[in-house]
Formats: sequence, structure tokens, C-alpha cells
Amino acid sequence: MKEYRVLSSVLILAITASPAWAKPKTEIVVEVVSIAVALSHSPSYHPAIPDTSTTVCTPNGEKCTTTTTPGHPASIDNLEYYSQFIYAIIPDGRHVTLQYEGFKLIYPPQPGKYTAETESSGKWLRLHVSYPNAGNPNGDKPGKLTYRIVGTW
Repeated sequence: MKEYRVLSSVLILAITASPAWAKPKTEIVVEVVSIAVALSHSPSYHPAIPDTSTTVCTPNGEKCTTTTTPGHPASIDNLEYYSQFIYAIIPDGRHVTLQYEGFKLIYPPQPGKYTAETESSGKWLRLHVSYPNAGNPNGDKPGKLTYRIVGTW
């Protein structure tokens, strides 16, 4: 019983301390210059599967039944989706290309300045944006969109 108390105490300490281990996030201001949307393709390969057969016989071997499961040839599916790219300027003066991290349809931020979060590796940005909220007469709702930095321009 004492072991469980020690284990649960260590677990509680680890959970409460875990935010301290996370990479620190920095808030910056990003200037969105333009937006581009492109149709992307992602092929998915399915290998060939051969036919399989199973034969079951009675103990004396007088009657046998064979069941065959058909296989299928190799094939490729082509998943099409839209990629959203943003051309932006970040505080250090670099002109970066950002690609939206996700598959759902979103409204891209219009050109202008936005606050954003980034972490020390500088591989992604989380832009603070407002989504159009048609059902709300009070206007847009705030949100965050995650973009991966994929290049420079």
C-alpha cells in the first residue's frame, strides 16, 4: 500500500511539473502578405494480396470442402486535398512560406498583422485569428491556426 502512495505522489509531481519541461513559447507579430491555395495529391499504395484457400476434410477423408478467399491486384488511391500557403514576414525580417497543418477547410487570414506563438525550434507558428461566425450576431470568434514553416521567398 505504501508503494502505491509513493508512486501516486511521484506521478502527481510529474504531472504538475510537466509544463516546466515543455519548450517555451514566444509570442511574436507576423505580417501576412498573401495567401495561395493549391490542390495537392497524396497517393496511397495498396500491395497485391494473393488468393488464399483453405481445405477442410472429414476425419476419414471421404469428404473435403475448399473455401477460397479472392485476393486483389496492387492499386493506388489518389487522395486530393487543398493545401493553404501563407506568405508572411516574421520579426527577424525573414520572408517565410507557411503551410496549414490540417485537412479541414478553414478561412485563411487576410493580409495584415497577427500575433502568433512559436517555440524555440521555429518550425511552426500558431496564428491568432478570428473565424467568421455566421450564427453569431456579435461577430467573429477568436481562434488559433497552426502553420508549419516550409520555406522562404
